[in-house]
Amino acid sequence: MLPSLKSIEKKILEKSLLEYVQWSFFKKVKRDFIINYHHKLICDVLERVANGEILNLVINIAPRYSKTEIAVKAFIEWSIAKNPESRFIHLSYSDMLALDNSSEIREDIKSDWFQEYWPVEVKRDSDAKQKWYTKNGGGVYATGTMGSITGFGAGSVYDDDFQGCIIIDDPTKPDEIYSEQIRKRANERLNNTILSRRNNPKKTPIIIIMQRLHEDDMSGFCLGGGTGEHWHHLSLPAINEMGEPLWPQKHSLEHLDRMRKADRKMFAGQYMQAPAPEEGTIIKRQWFKTYETLPYHVDKFLISADFTFKGGENADFVVIQAWAKCGGEFYLLDQVRGKMDFPTTKTAFSLFCKKHPKCTRKLIEAKANGQAIIDSLKKEISGIIPISPKDSKEARANAVSSLFEAGNVYFPKTDWIGDLIEEAAVFPEGKHDDQVDAMTQALIDMSGARIGSFTEEMLNPMMNVNLISKGQW
Repeated sequence: MLPSLKSIEKKILEKSLLEYVQWSFFKKVKRDFIINYHHKLICDVLERVANGEILNLVINIAPRYSKTEIAVKAFIEWSIAKNPESRFIHLSYSDMLALDNSSEIREDIKSDWFQEYWPVEVKRDSDAKQKWYTKNGGGVYATGTMGSITGFGAGSVYDDDFQGCIIIDDPTKPDEIYSEQIRKRANERLNNTILSRRNNPKKTPIIIIMQRLHEDDMSGFCLGGGTGEHWHHLSLPAINEMGEPLWPQKHSLEHLDRMRKADRKMFAGQYMQAPAPEEGTIIKRQWFKTYETLPYHVDKFLISADFTFKGGENADFVVIQAWAKCGGEFYLLDQVRGKMDFPTTKTAFSLFCKKHPKCTRKLIEAKANGQAIIDSLKKEISGIIPISPKDSKEARANAVSSLFEAGNVYFPKTDWIGDLIEEAAVFPEGKHDDQVDAMTQALIDMSGARIGSFTEEMLNPMMNVNLISKGQW
């Protein structure tokens, strides 16, 4: 016997989430779902979650780009169609949004067009927007990110196959994201409560799909190691790497450019998925100059280092820089930057010093971990000079800002220089300042800038005398 067209169509819909998205959308609104390549990417990565290839997933995409339609509504319906025992927890910043999504999913499952292919029954005694069950034990619990989650777990306790997950759609309200307290509460809620609602922590996936709003939003928190777990990341900026619009039928490049000019900060986060803090008030982006060839005559060479030895995703960066002074101009020659533990830092510093033998002067901030590396290496490496600044980071940056404004500081044209420029341009508002610390330390030393108590008295007097007598200053 030949299979019926209905059975063939059913198998196609169960195999492909993208096919289900198009089919169900037409059934509901009687018009075609306009497929763009980013819809395929979202469906592909969600299928990998359902296949057990991805456990934790972050998707970053602009608002109104079909994220809820695909990653919440269609994905839950498609999963329950294939396995009515699937159990989902759906969270959003708004109770109403989460409940509306849950209600629509439930009504779709009860509809004639769904029942014709998958006769899944919803229990009458648990048929509410917030929580409803299928007669097979599956269902959906929906609430706000900060709402109560009791008596319901996502996924299967015993089965290794995919049977539901936790889906968080826009966990924080856009106009509240700049409240540090609200961001912290949402992130702590994820760690302390939401993660615990997985029936099997090793098998139950979590999907976070949202527009980027802040460096420390829930996406940034997870990708930065805040949960202690690995997260797969799909980032879909509105303008791709080739300068083309992600969804030209939605927004043309001209339209996106107008949006960017109207509100650059909003556009960077919500549309480009690269949230940036407000531009700093000390060193401006337009003051940065690059060079290709170092001048022939160099007056001074030195190394400047900023150390933190705590390893892992949450650690600050270790930064080691090599600088040169040519008359009244200053040139960054090289840099090493990474998250390192104590042994790795020692090795990196030793190798960097060997790479730059002309840098006989080596400045290391003598605070916390810096003092540890000084004590460990001072017998092995000559020229190490402890620096003990007593002024603020902002005061030190202000002391050298005139050098940038005058166009006297130059940077090499390398692939990593963009991160340094961005960090300096948003300082002190940015998340990291390790490169700025090493840079200002070097420029203050080479230029002789004075800021309050940051003077030559902070340097080892005997070391200065020795260096000067040897002609190395």
